[in-house]
Amino acid sequence: MIFVNSKMPNPYSDKSATEFVQMLGHEWREMSKQEKQSFEVLSAEAKEEYNLKMTEWVENMVEQGDGSDVKVSLLQKELEKLEVPKKNMGAYQIYRHQHKEGPLWSTLSDEEKEKWHKKAVKEQHRYEKEMEEWYQKIEDKGKTDFVEEVFELIKANKKKPTKK
Repeated sequence: MIFVNSKMPNPYSDKSATEFVQMLGHEWREMSKQEKQSFEVLSAEAKEEYNLKMTEWVENMVEQGDGSDVKVSLLQKELEKLEVPKKNMGAYQIYRHQHKEGPLWSTLSDEEKEKWHKKAVKEQHRYEKEMEEWYQKIEDKGKTDFVEEVFELIKANKKKPTKK
């Protein structure tokens, strides 16, 4: 964006926005690494400044008591970057996933449901194993404190289901 913004009072004023961006793209590809480096440094500085302002804003929102959801969602995105394993599905979820248009769960006998409960147990074991492996990777990266803080915040901010 910094490169584009530096060219905004553009010499191609008779061009459409699409043509202008295409010309800038061509110009960017033709630039040497040294020419690009100054823009990349400015971009990195701008990103760092943005991250600081965003962190400050989130902290301010949390201090005021109206930003816990914001902080949780941002921290959940950070967890996704750390590739946290997907939560396991229960027996009913596995059943519905495999039977989009099948008989209703409530019509199944206990024996028929048992098959799905066994699959759910296997799914639970898979999830626990993946979480152990993932947590080991996190420990190796030295981010266990961050992860524990995120999990606590998420748990504290989960909305309780309302009764209908």
